[in-house]
Amino acid sequence: MWLTSFKITEKNKEDIIYYGRQRWKIENEGFNMQKNGTFDIEHIYSRNYNAMKAHYFFIQFAHTIRQLLEKGLKYVSELKMSIKEVSAAITQTLTQTSINLAVHGKIQLRFYG
Repeated sequence: MWLTSFKITEKNKEDIIYYGRQRWKIENEGFNMQKNGTFDIEHIYSRNYNAMKAHYFFIQFAHTIRQLLEKGLKYVSELKMSIKEVSAAITQTLTQTSINLAVHGKIQLRFYG
């Protein structure tokens, strides 16, 4: 059973069921991996509310990259690179790319409750 703001008709009910199940799968499998898998989000790393939100934001980011790598395994062989090399290339890009803030203007990352 789902709660939705869409008007359900005979024509769209199968699509709504399909997408509702996909959403459920994403939430359950994704959050389960974050909680019980590699990311161990049950542990509180800070008592600062903003720090906790920032930490979870980066876990979401890391989990997204991990999923992309896992789903993209079949393409790694086409790149003629190992997973470790692909991971290192991503890490290098994320940690060594600088942004010219003068070009982009002010940039802020805010976490609101």
